[in-house]
Amino acid sequence: NHGGAITVESATGEGADFSVFLPSIDAGQQPGVGDQPRGAVAGNERILLVDDEEALAFAAQRMLRKLGYEVDAASDPCGALQLFRAQPERFDLVITDQTMPHMNGTELARELAGIRPDIPIILCTGYDLASSGVMTCDGATAEFISEVAIKPLERSEIATLIRRVLDGSRPQGGSDG
Repeated sequence: NHGGAITVESATGEGADFSVFLPSIDAGQQPGVGDQPRGAVAGNERILLVDDEEALAFAAQRMLRKLGYEVDAASDPCGALQLFRAQPERFDLVITDQTMPHMNGTELARELAGIRPDIPIILCTGYDLASSGVMTCDGATAEFISEVAIKPLERSEIATLIRRVLDGSRPQGGSDG
C-alpha cells in the first residue's frame, strides 16, 4: 500500500536473491502527508510501462500515477507491443525493463520505434549496461532509446528523467526529417 515491492530471483543450486524496495521519506515528514516528494517533477502525459515483474510494475504504476501521469502497465512485452500497435498515438512515452522473457527491452523498443519513430523510450536495467546488451561495445545506445536508467530508481530520479525525456526533443539518434 505504500508503493514498495519485493522480488526474488533464484537458480537451482545457487540460492536466491531477494530485493526489497521501500519508499523513502524525510525524517520530519509524516507518512502519507503530501502526494509528491519535495523536488518531484510531475506531468499529465500518458505512459506505457512494461516490466515482467508484476509487483514492480504495480509499484511503478502507482508511483507514476501519483505524479499525475496516466499509466498503462503491461507485464508481457508481446502484450505491450499489441497494445501500442492498436493505438500508437495514445502514448507520449514508453518505459520498459530490459530483461524480460520472449522479448527483451531493446527488441521491444526497436519494434515500437518501427511503428512510431518519434516515441521517446526509457530503457531500465538492473544489470551492468554492457552485460545486459543495452549498450554496444563502443558505449553507444541504440538510436531508438532516449535514455537508459539503472534500477532501482528513486521517485525523484524517475520523475526528473521522465521530464527530461518528454521535454527534450527526440530520441538520441533521431533526426528531424
